[in-house]
Amino acid sequence: MIIIDARYVIAGERFRYKKDVEGRIRDIKDNAPFNRDIEGRDERFVRAFFGLHPTKSERLSDAVAIHVVRGVGLRDRRFEFYMADGTSVDASYRKPLAALTGLDHHRSSVLEAMRFTAHQQAWEWAVGAHGEEAYDGDNDVHHVPPFRELVDRFLFEEGVAFAEVALLNRDGLLGSRLAPEWEVRWERFHAEQAGYELLNKNEHTNRHRAA
Repeated sequence: MIIIDARYVIAGERFRYKKDVEGRIRDIKDNAPFNRDIEGRDERFVRAFFGLHPTKSERLSDAVAIHVVRGVGLRDRRFEFYMADGTSVDASYRKPLAALTGLDHHRSSVLEAMRFTAHQQAWEWAVGAHGEEAYDGDNDVHHVPPFRELVDRFLFEEGVAFAEVALLNRDGLLGSRLAPEWEVRWERFHAEQAGYELLNKNEHTNRHRAA
């Protein structure tokens, strides 16, 4: 089917809505075999899509191969771009997606960095509290209260906006990271305020729908 009134055209593929672009990139991320070259039509789309990245587009354009690799959590999957000099760079699809509508990429970078810390603490809790159960692919960690609620509380208590939260000058190997002084404050706040439950996937999904 040809979409006549496409708002976005990426690598020759036409999309009416941003959610359709997100669905395409997520389909590649979620279904590509781990640690294998992304090729053909999918590769062309990934390269064109990440050309929208606000801070990494020039670096990513030099990649000789693109893989999907495991991220921090058990079910986390990320794009990894491999360079001719043997180095590699990972990148989140959320920043190019935000760039489609001109959203503030600093805000999305701060949220990504905060989420990285939250995921680490949640995973450490799950392993410490539940042992082998934490590795069961049918279970998820439920975050209480919701992540964005804690972020809003943190910013309120600090008396700052997203623009005032400093990031490292360059993205780390696992995406954006908070500058050390903010990392320490957010880690302490999140450790004190966050609660967790280990739920099966269906119950976890139902909790989110009911929220």
